[in-house]
Amino acid sequence: MANSLYTPAIRLDALPILLQPRMATAGHTPLTGILEVEPARTITFSREGLIAKRYWQLESAPHPDDYDTTVARVRELMHDIVARQIVADVPCAAMLSGGIDSTAVAALAIRKMSAAGSTTKLKTFCVSFDSDHSSFIATDLRPEVDSPYALEVATWLGTDHNDINVGAEQIERVLLDCCRSRDLPGFGQFDASMFLMCQHIAKHGKIALSGEAADEIFGGYPLFHDKELLAHNNFPWLRNGPRLTDYLVPELKELIRPTELEQDTYAQLLAEVPRLPGENRKDARIREALYLNMQGPLAVILDRKDRISMANGLEVRVPFCDHRLVEYMWNVPWSMKCQTGVKGILKDAIKPYVPDVVRHRRKSAYPGMHNRAFEKNFYNQALAAVEHQQSPFYGMFDAAKIRALVSRMQQDKTWVNASHLLIPLVEASRWLRTYQVNFS
Repeated sequence: MANSLYTPAIRLDALPILLQPRMATAGHTPLTGILEVEPARTITFSREGLIAKRYWQLESAPHPDDYDTTVARVRELMHDIVARQIVADVPCAAMLSGGIDSTAVAALAIRKMSAAGSTTKLKTFCVSFDSDHSSFIATDLRPEVDSPYALEVATWLGTDHNDINVGAEQIERVLLDCCRSRDLPGFGQFDASMFLMCQHIAKHGKIALSGEAADEIFGGYPLFHDKELLAHNNFPWLRNGPRLTDYLVPELKELIRPTELEQDTYAQLLAEVPRLPGENRKDARIREALYLNMQGPLAVILDRKDRISMANGLEVRVPFCDHRLVEYMWNVPWSMKCQTGVKGILKDAIKPYVPDVVRHRRKSAYPGMHNRAFEKNFYNQALAAVEHQQSPFYGMFDAAKIRALVSRMQQDKTWVNASHLLIPLVEASRWLRTYQVNFS
């Protein structure tokens, strides 16, 4: 978009993708005339034009190993992957939330460093908020604060641990930086806290390990275990809940038909799923859900991680995305994946290297800040996005319905969860104004 020959524009029928980024298919952006190189592909320009070639894809096949062999293979792979990824000519750090995924990566990194004769402690980093002690409210999505677990794990592992405690003013200050680092609408405060964490880590080193992608590979998200959600003929994470497009004015909604786009995208991705002949219906549906999550949420999470970290001069490596591990776990039957509980194979594979408290800890999403002043400002921004005449979205949304939605959310003590619906509206408005994108 920095090219003076390009005028940033977005088609109205791409509005649903702008408001629900996890629904975008690989290679496509909401911007008119701009595509991205799809994952696992190369592109070649020549006089004949552009040629895209795929060099890797998942393949479904019967899993040949029993449970113990599978656990041993995962352990072997994780040892080798982490050992390869900490090789660098600068010190390597690790993000540590105190959950099973980041703890596994940090623990294996320490073992490799020790085996190589290093006496340097691994630096670990966790993000927390100055309002955690006074305002945190437990929810199903975020039942606990990360920082106490991260500290307990760091003490057990013997790392040089750093708790990066941030507040609302710091979050507000970097929201525009996050927008510019991603070049597309982001996730508001969740991007901002990651930006601040990467900024801090970069002062101590230029490479960090992350536990991202383990939930997609090992089936850790609650939706994989929810029969009702899996039975829903749509993206499992969307459920039957409200969409931002529900609040568009009727004539615009009729013009762009967001429900049809959602169903078409869902059908397109389902058609891509590598099938296993003879697989029972339950396992086949789980395979679909795993694939959908890799193509949607995981793709967005990894892009977010790459752009935000590199904007701060930090390279974040993701061991769980090693193609050997992804390929192996893709064909492990769901009954085996869950034989000893959620992400049981991973927990059993790294059992010798982590404290029991981590193996038994309940899944908690990336942390969110509970701050009433920040919340009030956020809702004001959401209302401004639909009510102010200077807003790019002016006239597109039913302002009265958005105001009623905000009123209901303000009465919800778990507003951090509820705000997920409005974050794309606020951030898309910021992005449209920052990059001067017009609707075409």
